[in-house]
Amino acid sequence: MYPRQREASPNRACTRPPVSQTGSEDLWRALALGILSVRRPAKGPTGSLAEGGSSRMATNRENFKSWYAEVLHMLYPRREAGFVILMVAFPLLERYLRQRLQLPPQSTLQDPFFDELVRFFPELQARTTARDFWQVYRNGLLHEVTLSRQNRSRNQMPVGWLSHDIPKTISCEPDGSFWIHPVRFAERVVQIIEADFTTFDGPPTSPSPLPTVQVLSTATGTTVQQPEPVWLGTNTEP
Repeated sequence: MYPRQREASPNRACTRPPVSQTGSEDLWRALALGILSVRRPAKGPTGSLAEGGSSRMATNRENFKSWYAEVLHMLYPRREAGFVILMVAFPLLERYLRQRLQLPPQSTLQDPFFDELVRFFPELQARTTARDFWQVYRNGLLHEVTLSRQNRSRNQMPVGWLSHDIPKTISCEPDGSFWIHPVRFAERVVQIIEADFTTFDGPPTSPSPLPTVQVLSTATGTTVQQPEPVWLGTNTEP
């Protein structure tokens, strides 16, 4: 067992050191995934620019790389980004495991889900431990931006810790508490998905298709100024 870091405290990320702002402009540009005001080029097709600047629509794999993997990579050096990193990594992992088990969105997570979680993160050792881990981190962070101390039945949960200084991805302590390294956890999640992206993507009939960029004309009436204004919006419509 590794020694605990002095700056760590229960349910908090480790104290951050000064962080360089280098690259912050690129970070915010990458995070700007809302509606963008653009103009249609005079000639040629329109759509989401794929890697390399072509005007074809990007594939789901390319979108995953641009929207998630590369943005996470920019966050990894920032010690204060641990919570945000986990709030991206857990939904990505959940989608992958749901698609792998063919669980529809309305299905609650049962034993097979946590068995798969242990298979990919053997540090959790057992299904019951994996279920508590999921409650502490995934449910706590995504429901209330904190680490959960109780489940829906009001049963007390183990104490959860975040640290960039631990030598493992996940550690289950003898006292029942959890430690997680946010960067190593996210890196493993991305590796799992990239190694089996077809499963993450899901079949064409999936009830939860991945979002794509759509081009919407903003022109009204019969008069259209050239070049015609358009919006780029992201949704899941075919």
